[in-house]
Amino acid sequence: MNEPDDMRALVETLPLVVYTATLDEKGKPRFVAPQVQDLLGIPAEEFTFDQLVAGIHPDDRDEVARRFREADRNREDLTIEYLWVHTDGRTIWLEDASRVVDVHGEPVAQGYLLDVTRRKETEVALARRTEGRQHRAARGRYSREGASSDDIVHGALQILREDVEKVYRTRVSA
Repeated sequence: MNEPDDMRALVETLPLVVYTATLDEKGKPRFVAPQVQDLLGIPAEEFTFDQLVAGIHPDDRDEVARRFREADRNREDLTIEYLWVHTDGRTIWLEDASRVVDVHGEPVAQGYLLDVTRRKETEVALARRTEGRQHRAARGRYSREGASSDDIVHGALQILREDVEKVYRTRVSA
């Protein structure tokens, strides 16, 4: 067995992107697994962390970039999830985790990028289902407490209004 070749084969076939990077101001990649092209649409030999930040969804970009800079400056490990806009236009959730290690006296971030879109979609679906159950339970308690039909309808409409406001992030007038 050729251990370096076996390790490279492992890294290049994992269902995630392994990377190493300097922690200087430029944050240059030292190694990026070729799976980055499938995950982000960027060939490994062209990948930069500036491209990674540029592809972060605008709703997440400033906060994630700030957390990257802070972790690099403080030489801290970081695990963060954010929305990323693929070069083909679709939006995916990424888990980006890195650990700072010393390589020949130089601090280096070693980490991975993992598509967690399915997990995030499942979490959202479960949260919605849980909210629905809680709303139905609240309506049931309300009706058991002797509320009138009008009160029950009004309560159901209030719950619906709150759901609409959450989804569309806007106020609904009564």
